[in-house]
Amino acid sequence: MKHKIFIAAMAIAALLLPMEINAKGKPASVPLLKDANGVTIGRVIGMDTVGWPYVLTDRGYRTLFRLGTGMIYINAGANYESIDCTGVAYQGSARYLGAVFSPALQDTLAYAAGAILYSPGDAKRVTVDINSSLDGNLDCVPYVFPDYSGYPAYPNDPEITGINNTVYPTRMIIE
Repeated sequence: MKHKIFIAAMAIAALLLPMEINAKGKPASVPLLKDANGVTIGRVIGMDTVGWPYVLTDRGYRTLFRLGTGMIYINAGANYESIDCTGVAYQGSARYLGAVFSPALQDTLAYAAGAILYSPGDAKRVTVDINSSLDGNLDCVPYVFPDYSGYPAYPNDPEITGINNTVYPTRMIIE
């Protein structure tokens, strides 16, 4: 068990390094995701499938992109204490802490509605009474869930996360 924890800690530490050293002792480049204008979006930290890189921004937030569309493609639920899906959203999984995501199943729908959310990496689990939820089509539906345990999520702020609320110009490249 200690061996696995050590390996995980080393992997996390490696992700935090701004660059690596190549065999000749010189700095090697880190793979970066850039939009069609050459603007760096973030460091590529993995690939879900070919064309879908996980990215970590310089502000420490991560997301999954679809290179062909310039959109994020990671979704999590959005639940609300209010009856009309307003106010602070709550998502139920720690895996989305420090992530930018959509509450919709369709990325184009989320961008059209301006429904990109983020959950701070240091958010604390809270217990609230849920009274509404966004479904996969971003329709607000009654959803009563007393004593729901989840993490706060907020409308994405590019100044905080480093991820735009608009679609990135394509053709995106990993360089």
